[in-house]
This record gives sequence, C-alpha cells and structure tokens, in this order.
Amino acid sequence: MRTQYLALFLAMVLLCAAPVSADVSPDTVVATINGKEVTAGELAKILAGAPPEVQNNLRKSRRQFVQQYALVSFLADEGEKQNLAEESPYREQLAWSRLQLMLQAAIAHKRYEFLDAEGATEAGADEATRKWMDSMRDRATVSFENDAYFSGDPEQSKGVAPDTVVAVVNGDSFTADQVTSAVRGAGARVQEGFRNDRKQFLREYAMTLLLVEYAEENELASTSPYAEQLAWIRQNTLSQGALNAYTKTISISTQDELDYYETHRDKYTQATVKIIYVSFGTGDSVGQEIGGKIILGEEEATEKMKKIREEILAGADFVEMVREHSEDEVSKAKDGDYGTLSMSDKIPETIKDAVFSLEEGEVSEPVRQPNGLYLFRVEETGLKPLDEVRQTLRREAQGAKFSEWFESIRTSMKVTYENEEYFAEQGE
Repeated sequence: MRTQYLALFLAMVLLCAAPVSADVSPDTVVATINGKEVTAGELAKILAGAPPEVQNNLRKSRRQFVQQYALVSFLADEGEKQNLAEESPYREQLAWSRLQLMLQAAIAHKRYEFLDAEGATEAGADEATRKWMDSMRDRATVSFENDAYFSGDPEQSKGVAPDTVVAVVNGDSFTADQVTSAVRGAGARVQEGFRNDRKQFLREYAMTLLLVEYAEENELASTSPYAEQLAWIRQNTLSQGALNAYTKTISISTQDELDYYETHRDKYTQATVKIIYVSFGTGDSVGQEIGGKIILGEEEATEKMKKIREEILAGADFVEMVREHSEDEVSKAKDGDYGTLSMSDKIPETIKDAVFSLEEGEVSEPVRQPNGLYLFRVEETGLKPLDEVRQTLRREAQGAKFSEWFESIRTSMKVTYENEEYFAEQGE
C-alpha cells in the first residue's frame, strides 16, 4: 500500500514535466544548455524538487523552466566555486532547510508505514502518526544550563560568552554560539519566536532533531522526492548567494555617482509649485450646503476650474485667485505654496505628468483627483543638490551596475530546444 501512495505522490509531482507523447521518453534529449545535453527525465527530476507553487508556474511553459534553470544552475555553479555552502549565512540556511525537509520526510515516511499495515485506513494512519509524534515529543529532552541566557533580558543574554554551554538537548551540549548558528538559518517567524521564548524554541528543536535522526536512519535524504528537493534547495540557495556575493564587489566611485546623476537627471528633477484646489461631491451631497459652502458636482467644479485658469492666462494674479477660490486651507494660508515635488515622490502619475511638463511660470490644465481638481503653477524647477541625493544615488547606481551584470549573464545563456514536441505546451 505504501508503494501505491508514494507512486501517486510522485506522479503528481512529475506531472508538470511528463513527456507529451510516447515519442518523448525520459532518455530523449530535449534541450542543450550551455553545450550540455539534457533529457526529459533529467528535467523531470530537477523540477520534482521544486515547491508546488513553482511547479504550478513553470509547468505552464517548459521553455520558461529551461531558461530559468540554465540561469540558476550557472549561478549555483558560481556559488559552488566560491564555496559559499561553507560560509555564513548560507551554511546555516542550508542546514535549517535540510532539518525542516527531513522533519517532513520522517513524518511522511512513518505515515506510509502505518498505511502499509493490513486493513489500514487514512484516518487510522493519521491517528497512529499523531501518537508516534507524541512519543517522539516525550522522548525529547532539554535542560537549561544558563539562567542569564534564558532570562529574557537582552542585556543579560548578550553577556553570555559564545562558548558557554547554555542547554543540553537530547543529551548533547549546546553552546550559545551553536544555538545562534542554528537559528540564523531559520525564517523570520522562527527567529521572532526564538527571541520571544528561547526555551520553547529549544523544546521544539529537540523533537525536530529526533525526527531528523529517524529520517537519517532510514536514508530518506537519498530517496525521491527528498533528494530532488534538497538539490533544488541547495541550487537556489547558492545561486542567491552568488548574486549577493557579486553585489558586495560592486564599487561606486565619485565619478560613477556624477555620471549616474547626469544621465538620470529626470529622477532628480524637482519643482516648487503653487496650487488652487476646488472640491466636488457625488450623489446626494451635490447641491447641499455644508459649512456655508454649496457642494459642486464634478462637472460644475471642472467648469469652475477652467474659468479660473482662463482668467489667470488672461492676466489675473494667481495668488489672488488662490485667496478667492482655493479650498485647500493649508496651502491657501501660504498664498498657494504647496512645496517642492520631485519625480521620485510617491504621488499620482497624473500630478507628475502635469507638473513636470510645465516651464517655470506656466499653469497646468485642471488635474482631477478622487475628490477634487487642482491647478498647478510651477514657480521654480531644477535638480536636487547632489549632496541631498548622494545616498540614494549611490544605491541606484549600484543597482544599475548589478542589473547590467545580471543581464549580461542572462543573455549569455545558450539554450537550444532539441525536441519541439516536448516543448509544444497547451496555449503556446
């Protein structure tokens, strides 16, 4: 029975990479990636290690999968060459990922064993698995050896030397440094849980270690689908490591800053503006008097704004029109001064388009926003001073260099599709 359930599971995992016809067997060469021939079976094995959400995305296009695999495998090879698997934080991330996968593998394997029993049912196997896990939890032991480390006071715990034994987990001593190393590879939620309650983290960790021990005894790391999943995790971790490693090598000189500043002037353009604002209402509010003011409909407000603009263009003083018509009390109190807007500001694109299309002294067409209309007059335009944007500019210049390098890697990938039938997916 276990064999049947495992076969069903693998069939679902490999479905997205299954050959499209009897003519495409697992041994059929379907692509050449950077000079290396790849078979349909090899691609199926690679994809079998992917998380379900990745499989769901990539099964829509084998071409997309092959392109991504070519890039990720290249970067992972670079990570292997740099021995990133032995460096922090990738060493800890790989260790934690392996721990979590082997925990899941142990539970699944034990459940399959219960399903193998004669007369076994799904519900019975689930219940037996729960009892088995309870027994493992009872076997897990933790003793806390250092009160300061577990006090919950960050200042006290900081004073504990890294080589201090702080706990004994399932009979093995753990130093503060070993606990920190174990947590370093975990996700944000686990790390937060550790900060909130170190003792509870170690209790759960003790049980996890026993489950992993069971998985190791049954050599689950070398069986499908866990072997493929571990390979996928390693490849993705090291490829990300290679990207991070390159980022650290990017050096931005003063000249690089100036060059980026000059070639991206639009990003650092700013304009000082004055505004006139007229609101409008909707539905039953239109025509009502609120606070001594009749609520206009959108069409009426638009006509009013057009007339205001026509008067300004005909020579009316903008500030006087602000005082007479604007409903934005904050800017009105400052004769319409709205401040300085920048291209990098998070403001509606319609406002950016209107403001940065104007020369100094020009007035925009009415700009509609959800509850009213604006007229903008540009008082002054220019570039943000270099010193004000240096930090942002350096980060953006670094990002531009990274993008250039990454694009060169991506375009250097040589992929040839050797079997069109394999790549003839639905919808293509």
